Amino acid sequence: MKIDVHCHVKTSEYLKEVERLSGKDAEKVLFDIGIPIPIWDSAESRLAKMDELGIDIEVLSTSLPPQSFGKKADLHLAQMTNDIIADLCSKYPNRFKGFANVPLYNPSLATEELNRAINDLGLIGIAVGTYISRMPLTSTEYLSFFAEVNRLKLPIHIHPSLPAESELMAKYHLGAFLGFLFETTTAAARMVFDGIFEKFPDIHLILSHFGGTLPFLTERVDDGYKGFREIRENIPKLPSEYFKRFYYDTATSFTKSSFMCTYGFAGPDKIVFGTDDPFARSRLIENKIRKLEELGLADEAMEKIYSENAKEALRLKI
Repeated sequence: MKIDVHCHVKTSEYLKEVERLSGKDAEKVLFDIGIPIPIWDSAESRLAKMDELGIDIEVLSTSLPPQSFGKKADLHLAQMTNDIIADLCSKYPNRFKGFANVPLYNPSLATEELNRAINDLGLIGIAVGTYISRMPLTSTEYLSFFAEVNRLKLPIHIHPSLPAESELMAKYHLGAFLGFLFETTTAAARMVFDGIFEKFPDIHLILSHFGGTLPFLTERVDDGYKGFREIRENIPKLPSEYFKRFYYDTATSFTKSSFMCTYGFAGPDKIVFGTDDPFARSRLIENKIRKLEELGLADEAMEKIYSENAKEALRLKI
């Protein structure tokens, strides 16, 4: 079985609403990295693609804009995306699961929508960006929301938002190739340094794109912890001890050496299969699967990566 934890759904209805609220092209609002947004066609076409690739289940998500348009508009966008994904999951319960969006800029509304999405719509976790209107995820305003996520013991899938200094990264599409990875790296490290996982140990964090550069830079971060007192103020253990709790999805290009860097750090129990469908076309997904198969890992490890780790992270009983 293959469970794909990193899949996008962006309907024309949703993109038009983003454009209405922002007065800009949706791509400029959501990513601004020169990559056209693939618009959702139909469940039938996605299922046919999954069958062709040998993917049994996709966990669907929709990125909200990394900015607030006000309480009413933010809630409307979150509810729109959650209703769309929940409808797909209801019609195809054996093929689709879903991550919920929440209007995090207003934590009380985010908590309300979280409970609606999980308890009423049957979604199985949360998808968030790396910031909202440049407020980091660890802002004190958001602690009440994370407390609720922790109470419900839900997974959070972090997908990078529009990269910082996107104007400087516009040339050569650096935002797409590099900026996204640094966004994830910085957001996850900041959550650790601010003590989020000391306060809320039952949150399962799933990081996009192998965690950005986190596995590669772990020892450097640990050295920083030893050398700078302020890094030690909120956490009693090395940052790597928290990083090893996270799950890392495979939705990125990789060589054997880069994969084994993440595998060697996180171990076989913390890597989950992800494709970035439909931003990754079929050819790229086929290439990713081929590379995974050519790694020479034991069958047990491959089974964990393809499905068992996702079942654990997402608390799926299938």
